[in-house]
Amino acid sequence: MTTIRNLIGVLSLLYVINIVSAQINPYMTLEWRYLAREAINDIHISDLNGDGKREIIAASYDNHIHLISHNGSKIWKYNAKCAVFSVYAGDIDNDGGDEILAGSCRPVHIFDYNMNLKSKFVTKDDVKKIITADFDLDDKLDIIAVSGSMRDHTIYIFNDNFDILWQKSFRGDFPWGIAISDLDGDGKKEVIVGSSYLMVYDNERRLRWKFDTNTIYDLIVDDIDMDGGKEIIVGTHPTLYVITNDGNLKWKFNTFGTIKSVHISDLEGDGEKEIIVGSDKLYLLDSKGNLIWDFDTNSSVNKVTSGDLDWDSIEEIVSGSKKIHVIDKSKEVEFEYSPYREVSDIEISDLDDDGKNELISAGKDFTVYCFKAREIYINQKRFYEFYERGKNLFDKGDYENARIELEKAVNITKLPNTGISPDDINDCHSMLNKINSIISTSTSTLQTTLSTTPTTSSLLTTTTLEETRGFPVIYGVIFGVMIIIVAAILMKKR
Repeated sequence: MTTIRNLIGVLSLLYVINIVSAQINPYMTLEWRYLAREAINDIHISDLNGDGKREIIAASYDNHIHLISHNGSKIWKYNAKCAVFSVYAGDIDNDGGDEILAGSCRPVHIFDYNMNLKSKFVTKDDVKKIITADFDLDDKLDIIAVSGSMRDHTIYIFNDNFDILWQKSFRGDFPWGIAISDLDGDGKKEVIVGSSYLMVYDNERRLRWKFDTNTIYDLIVDDIDMDGGKEIIVGTHPTLYVITNDGNLKWKFNTFGTIKSVHISDLEGDGEKEIIVGSDKLYLLDSKGNLIWDFDTNSSVNKVTSGDLDWDSIEEIVSGSKKIHVIDKSKEVEFEYSPYREVSDIEISDLDDDGKNELISAGKDFTVYCFKAREIYINQKRFYEFYERGKNLFDKGDYENARIELEKAVNITKLPNTGISPDDINDCHSMLNKINSIISTSTSTLQTTLSTTPTTSSLLTTTTLEETRGFPVIYGVIFGVMIIIVAAILMKKR
């Protein structure tokens, strides 16, 4: 009986420790969460009322479009009478403010910030994808909506008056990949469609070319190698294809799962773009398709993105699977969080306009989460990075570079909310004082030596410069060494 009590006690303690450790993370903390009644399918972020704060638009299976404030409170929710699959925002009428676009079972709804329904457009089937682009080049955004059922799908492009600018129906897999771009530089936009294969149509609905792939789940148009030509990047099962704007394969990369999400960014701002791939794992590739690293998320990745979450001007990589992972380019895991169910969407944005990004996630657990890095942890992390580097350089006798690192650490101690140990601060100051003393003494000694001793260069100038012209110095050195060796041999013979 005593053994059982002890076992229960140990298990209870472990449970408490687990709960505490799950709730405390020094890098990021949960700012707020918003709960719907069913799974969240899609989110989009925009400053809808122009106050500098950004709102979150959420599409849910609970038949509602949810508008959520930057602090997680409900602004309003609209009953669409059926499941809502997709949301987006854009200034459709050129009035200076974004409209809310939402796709549900057949209708495309257009709202303003105050929930006034400005327009509604009815399609054939569920509207699972919405984006905006200036298709007809009239300096106004047009709406691209994709609806579909089992094997029959339609792409609509219409303006704010709901005039149909372009429409195409076709059979096959649902076209999750859709983009509008002037691929060939002729001043007209092409429609790029990723379905059972990749298709490119001109503005008259004529098929320009087709590239055979497996089912496409994500599609991006970007100049990934910065050569002035656009590439089309498509994620399939299990291959990432990079295709030139005229339909030729540039390179491909194979994974071991379905590539549901692709994101491209110059993470370090060095002019070299990286490709983030969400599949059976998280993959990071360079612009030529070489694997930089992969990371096992323990479940398939539904969404990937990137953004600067710790204010160091270098972007972190974020993946959403059954867990949320924040990883830096060197593959170090900065943050990990387990929602109740898997993630469907992730965005990074500065919601409250304080110059610091938030991480917003939504998923099948009916919840929108907002996370933010803690200033006290970021300051601690940077202090100890500079402090340890300075300490290592000091131990190696590299005082100049040690001083640079330690001065960076000292500057951080002057900030509010550092949470740094006073002993470490004192040690940092003490080490910096020693370095300054060593450098000062060395400089003083060197100056005294220089002022009392003729320099090699001055001796060369006054005594040997004329003699060494046409006679390399190295030969003189060798000749001197030979004389010393000969003299030593003669002395030994005596």
